[in-house]
Amino acid sequence: MSRGSVRRWRVAGCLEALTPLHVGGMHADVGTDLTLAVNGRGQLYVPGTSLAGALREWFRTVFGVKAADALWGRTPKKGAEGRNSKDATSFILIEDATVQGGVVPELRDGVGIDRYSGAAARNVKYDREILPRGTTLCLEVSVEAKAAEVEEKRRRLIALLRALERGEVRLGAAKTRGLGRVRLSGIEIIEDDLASPEGVLALVKGAKNEASAQSLDEFARGVAGAEETRPFLEITVHWVPRGPVMVKADVEGLSIDMLPLLSQTQHEANRGKAPLAQVLTGAGIKGALRSHAERITATVLNVVLKEKPAKNATEFIRQVQRAPIVTALFGAPAVPARGEKDDKTPMAGLGALAVDDCYARKTITRDGWQNVLNAGSGSDDDSGLSETLKALREIGWAGAAGEAGYEPVMHNAIDRWTGGAADQFLYSVLEPPPGLAWEPIRMTLDPARLVAVGEEDDPNVKGAAMALLLLTLRDLASGRTPLGFGVTRGLGDIDVTEIRFKAHGALPPPFDALDGLVVSAMGFDGNIDAINSDWQCYHAPRKREQTA
Repeated sequence: MSRGSVRRWRVAGCLEALTPLHVGGMHADVGTDLTLAVNGRGQLYVPGTSLAGALREWFRTVFGVKAADALWGRTPKKGAEGRNSKDATSFILIEDATVQGGVVPELRDGVGIDRYSGAAARNVKYDREILPRGTTLCLEVSVEAKAAEVEEKRRRLIALLRALERGEVRLGAAKTRGLGRVRLSGIEIIEDDLASPEGVLALVKGAKNEASAQSLDEFARGVAGAEETRPFLEITVHWVPRGPVMVKADVEGLSIDMLPLLSQTQHEANRGKAPLAQVLTGAGIKGALRSHAERITATVLNVVLKEKPAKNATEFIRQVQRAPIVTALFGAPAVPARGEKDDKTPMAGLGALAVDDCYARKTITRDGWQNVLNAGSGSDDDSGLSETLKALREIGWAGAAGEAGYEPVMHNAIDRWTGGAADQFLYSVLEPPPGLAWEPIRMTLDPARLVAVGEEDDPNVKGAAMALLLLTLRDLASGRTPLGFGVTRGLGDIDVTEIRFKAHGALPPPFDALDGLVVSAMGFDGNIDAINSDWQCYHAPRKREQTA
């Protein structure tokens, strides 16, 4: 009230995780590297600070820094003496969002791949707790406005809520590697009058004024110009597996050594009935695309991007930042690992390309999957596999007569001296069927983040980075980029039927010409002349440097 606010809007709604979500915290699980946030009551939650940071970032990119400071507040710079006339507290209040229902957190493994050996990089192996897809959170937001700002703030609040409604805002960690996409639904808005004695008296008495609750459509009726959006490109990859495609889970069954990674696909109050489906993680898909993009860049420049194995996390960061154009597209850690200060490591950060987790359409209940894991209890290997097949048939995953289904497949290593099976190297893999139906792979590209470290002044960087992505996707469509586990041993081959681009918001050139672009193994169905020119101009001087 002392700030002259005359209007307040109280917004409530339900945030649903369209992909898994991780907001970090600390709790008693010392066996997990990256745990979820838990409040003082022991409940999983997303702190209001995390929500505010994500929403403010969207607001800033759409309306600018000054508009963001006017609504979200501005604090004095570190080391500044006294207060500044521009310093102000926030006019928006965001409550902590508690996770609703009986959600079972899942565990995901993460690993950095050494560019020299192709194996896991030293000291870059970790696991992360996630809230699965379908997790719901209650969002509560209050926004105040002064008399001269009521209409402008109403319009901008509507734009922010519309972005949440469309699922354009991401929360938490690993936002570009499969996690963090949420969607707001069931929006209700209550408007409080802070300028009249009656309105203030009603608030003092604690009246909630539910009678004035409006839906977002009602709240936005008659408000012009509230359709601002953050410009981005949406990329949809429609594909089918040519053979078994899977990500290996970090668990073993009693009779099966290697199992496909499954994840919850939607919220279910009954934990045992929660539907699970096979998943290709966004981190894994993005890693495969990045590896191929690095090969393209190294080929064009005729350079070696992996000179020696990484001895620690800092050297690994240097490996992944060898090609600035690749880092601009896919991102990289911004600072060296803790305790390894190195001012020579360039700053990088969040990449422009985000890849969502991709789910198979065939589901199974959590109880049914547990039966598969437990199959063969107390049996020898042969009968244990039979029990596993029986459990798969009971849930409809074994396939009917003449049809492909999930099947335990035995593998062994060959002893190079005897030519026979190596001792203790026999293992089994539960391989999915080749004809398994999958959702499309969904990616988004934020052109504003296409900035190459050390090459910020090069006018061709953004177009060249886009050209690199187009070449990478063309090769994906050509079947040159397998996905998932065992790609050097017959798994992971896919057939891409179509890759389509869709533009959202007012994209700058040359990205505006990509709306409706179709990528296939044959090339590009659309206008990419400007992007091709940027690619040529970007690489021409660098080729000369390499040959000089």
